[in-house]
Amino acid sequence: MQENEAVIERNNERLKELSAQIAESQDIQEQMEEQHKAMEEIQRQNERLKQENESLQKNVDSYASSLNEKGGELSRLDVLSKDNRQLRSRETFLSNQLIRKTPVLHQAKSTPKYITDAQWEEIKEAVNHLFDNYTMRLQHVVPSLTESDLQVCCLIKLRMPNPDIATSLGISSTSVSKRKLRLKERILQSVGSLGESHTLDLWLWEF
Repeated sequence: MQENEAVIERNNERLKELSAQIAESQDIQEQMEEQHKAMEEIQRQNERLKQENESLQKNVDSYASSLNEKGGELSRLDVLSKDNRQLRSRETFLSNQLIRKTPVLHQAKSTPKYITDAQWEEIKEAVNHLFDNYTMRLQHVVPSLTESDLQVCCLIKLRMPNPDIATSLGISSTSVSKRKLRLKERILQSVGSLGESHTLDLWLWEF
């Protein structure tokens, strides 16, 4: 149950992220459709998990008397589950704070403009430092990634919307959508699947 609740909470966070991205990217119909499908799948998963939790809760109530001796253990598990959710939330908060305090990343995200080759090297270095060698881990899993692909991955990891990505790369929003599709194809060729309810953006955020 605790795991399901954690998944539900994480899914709700994903829904907020996807809703914000859809609002910022209304001009890209193909991307919006993909995000809508992901949101619908997440909502269906939440409903399934809620029903499962309701069933589990009934079973817990039925056997509560036989579980009295395990009350201490359940209590500890509940504490660990809450601690885990707090750590996830704290991790996201700290990452955002570190991005704000990393000038090159903060500037790229807050005031998007075309990024030169020299600036890209600085951005990649900062992203790798902040997210545990992010681009190197990606290249290890998907060796076919190009330098252009890695640039898109870095900007997605920073949770930048498509219009800002387009500005940073000096291309149109439509071209960003096409690059994402090609990037997704390369990743799928290596990993087979992005997993349940995952869009490209969600997969890269959690990578």
